[in-house]
Amino acid sequence: MMLRRHGLIEPYATPLEAMGAVFAVQTQYAASLPMALAVRTHGLKAGWHKKLAQNDLVKSWTLRHTLHAQSASDHDLFLAAAGQRMFDRYVQFMTRSGALDEKTLREMMDGILVALERGPLTRPEIHEHVPAWKEISWTGWGADVMGLAYLGKVKLLITDGGPTQFALHTAEAELEREEATQELVRRYFSNYGPATYADFNYWTGLPAGLTKAAFEAVKPELTPVEIEGIKGQRWVYRPEVTEDVPKVKLLAKFDPLTMGHKDKSLFLPEKYRTQVIRIAGQIEAAVLINGQMAGTWRLTRKGKGGEITVEPFTKIAKARFPAIEREARRVGKALGLNPIGVKTVSLD
Repeated sequence: MMLRRHGLIEPYATPLEAMGAVFAVQTQYAASLPMALAVRTHGLKAGWHKKLAQNDLVKSWTLRHTLHAQSASDHDLFLAAAGQRMFDRYVQFMTRSGALDEKTLREMMDGILVALERGPLTRPEIHEHVPAWKEISWTGWGADVMGLAYLGKVKLLITDGGPTQFALHTAEAELEREEATQELVRRYFSNYGPATYADFNYWTGLPAGLTKAAFEAVKPELTPVEIEGIKGQRWVYRPEVTEDVPKVKLLAKFDPLTMGHKDKSLFLPEKYRTQVIRIAGQIEAAVLINGQMAGTWRLTRKGKGGEITVEPFTKIAKARFPAIEREARRVGKALGLNPIGVKTVSLD
């Protein structure tokens, strides 16, 4: 059911439907966004990702305090559940050393809002308008605009290359924090179940004190599930009766499926975990065969086309090669790459 909800069995009709299914796509690696949506959407033509309007998606710091893209409504939902909490922690971090007091911090944040009233700006342009930010550490990681993002007042523009730009944003929180957090539980276990509470808490990146009560409140609505060969009980929300398995899918770096569970044994054998989950937080692009990660892949661009190199964990049967090549061509076409070649690293 998880793979179906993710569009990995029957792709969605539009990228926005696919985005709604996974809730958010991590975008600290920019290429993850078009790749993650392309693999989940049917019939995309070259250039589709350039046509996504800025009002369709919001890029900001949300899940696990990292940059994600999501629909504006889902961004509002997450901020309603956790935005104020994340902002409070931001203020504590920024004022902890004593070099910056809260009053000054808020004045510097207000200066950013005034500057952005003139239109989108890059970070250097923001700092020219509010010079005090030039003296602050960690601005390259968002220390200047992150607090405003948590309040739903600033977003990052999704661009096809070039310097990062920031713009004003107006979040519309329709739910109170408790209701919004419970709705997050429903969304997660509907699209990422079967999963555990620990998986949900990992996915959000929020303190247990904020998520445990919501999980317990929604728990009566969840269906318990046990997976043969895997210890522990898991839950799903509104389970489907049957589940097919996709033959071959190429998942993006930081793909929502990979990032959606703390315990990844449902789709990634533990003995191969370190080949996908690398040091320094790097999450590799993975080859999904029959619902299980069977290797990693990388793309090398060559002119207008490219070559996908597959590095399997174990020897892949030759009968799988045509399916891998078809999937590579399908995704390559959606990303505007033509021709696209496929090479498999031999384990002999």
